[in-house]
Amino acid sequence: MAKKVLFINQEIAPYVPETGLSEKGRDLPHKIQEAGYEIRTFMPKWGNINERRGQLHEVIRLSGMNLIIDDTDHPLIIKVASIPQTRLQVYFIDNDDYFMKRQMALDENGDEYTDNGERAIFFARGVLETVKKLRWEPDIIHCQGWMGAIVPLFVKQAYQDEPTFANTKIVTSLFDDELKTCVGKDFKKSLAFKTVNDELLKDYKTDFDFFELQKLAIDYSDAIIQAGSEETEAFKYAADNGAKVISTSLGQYPNTNGESYGDIHFEKGLDLSTVFNTNINYAYDKGVTIVAATGNSRETRLSYPAGCSNVIGAGGLNAGSQTQIWDNGYEGSNYNGNKVYVDVFAPSDGIYAPGYDTSTNKPTYWGDAKGTSFAAPLIAGAIALYFQKYPNLYI
Repeated sequence: MAKKVLFINQEIAPYVPETGLSEKGRDLPHKIQEAGYEIRTFMPKWGNINERRGQLHEVIRLSGMNLIIDDTDHPLIIKVASIPQTRLQVYFIDNDDYFMKRQMALDENGDEYTDNGERAIFFARGVLETVKKLRWEPDIIHCQGWMGAIVPLFVKQAYQDEPTFANTKIVTSLFDDELKTCVGKDFKKSLAFKTVNDELLKDYKTDFDFFELQKLAIDYSDAIIQAGSEETEAFKYAADNGAKVISTSLGQYPNTNGESYGDIHFEKGLDLSTVFNTNINYAYDKGVTIVAATGNSRETRLSYPAGCSNVIGAGGLNAGSQTQIWDNGYEGSNYNGNKVYVDVFAPSDGIYAPGYDTSTNKPTYWGDAKGTSFAAPLIAGAIALYFQKYPNLYI
């Protein structure tokens, strides 16, 4: 029987403008479906979605439920459409108060909506209630963006006794460029539902901001994908919340003039090893193993955080080879020079995984992905298996 994957997406192209987020929301479910998995895909019915052009229509049998948030009833409306040239069906969560005549995170003046938190709550509960109605039991739930950050909490707590989600594992993709302000007044009160109460949420700040949403997602997800770049604080937070192994593809090179280039912009003159080491050493001292991609520049120059002393640097091998370093003539794995920082090699060519089309600056999903970013999770996964068999192992 095919595995079932539920995608809970903040954005999906072509229903909203093309961004890295919306293209991932479209391409990943499509590729997973083509690979033979059974999928369901949900997103909010943002007010800027053209229903006529997108050929959306209401599903009467799934609509009509009232969701109570902060003592107020909000009718749940379910709509559906299919993306042209694919067999990908998308369910839309709609409501007059939260979505119908409103934009996405920002209003027409460019200000964040003051009730974005309530909108995310309604979306999360609307998706889970609809999946129950469909009598469809997902093996995996993949949540994308701040709109999906509350789903793990509800699945693990409010819906923990529901047979629909009894064996479900949750993966959450976190992104950096998200909400900048508090998600709403009395947000923790609005979250209250079944077993979700003040006592459960006591360790989170009263002024719930985007970072608190990320913490909530990390705490209740089975796995986290750091899709953005602000990982240094995430190392510390993950260590404080029971992580044993962390894999990262973040890479930053120092320039000789004191500047740096890579995934993060740092001010001129910063010592990159110091920038990363504080939180990495904190995680290491708590028994966390960190694996980082070393880069794809075919050179010996250190990149960070792979160059930090308490990080396992991941190098890449050619497809099907156990000894040949990956190098296709114009890009390839970094390797060791005067300083050893590539510690372990793993396959990094011919990987069936997300890829990135540098000619169009758009993410694509294809089988022949390359890079040490794919070697790092393979190494981390092997380490996790060792920890499972030998819990007291220290690397």
